[in-house]
Amino acid sequence: MRLSAPAQLAAVGMHDGTVHLHSLVRPLGAGRGVGGGCLRVLSLLDWGHGESVTGRVGVLRWSPDGRALAVGGWGWGWVCIGCVHGGCIVTCVL
Repeated sequence: MRLSAPAQLAAVGMHDGTVHLHSLVRPLGAGRGVGGGCLRVLSLLDWGHGESVTGRVGVLRWSPDGRALAVGGWGWGWVCIGCVHGGCIVTCVL
């Protein structure tokens, strides 16, 4: 898990190769607890790469401004994902 203070997001790498992005900010009117829950799940399934190819997430690193996330997997190398509150886009696969 990696926290991004500037973006107020937490990235959680999973064994199935997905990354869950969670808000660290509770929505107005929300009950007790920390954060606003899972915002989205990032996966390479949309590009035809399943768990058998990707393996589990090994490393997560946010850029200093919190707008990009580098994800390293044990079976497939690195992916750089540009993340802003409006959405995410894969910017590079190595």
